[in-house]
Amino acid sequence: MVNATYPTARQFAVGNRLIAVWNTAVGKKLVMAVTGAMMGLFVIAHMIGNPKIFVGANENRRII
Repeated sequence: MVNATYPTARQFAVGNRLIAVWNTAVGKKLVMAVTGAMMGLFVIAHMIGNPKIFVGANENRRII
């Protein structure tokens, strides 16, 4: 007999699996790591792109 309040692993839908992972400490650390990596890439991309504003139009074409 299966307890209705505690479904087995096979009864979890995809959305429920994501919620189950989110409710763990490792899941929250994983989300933090992924969003931190995205933020780091965002900052690096802007550090590369922003100096192009201070370069003349002809030199800007050479950089690209």
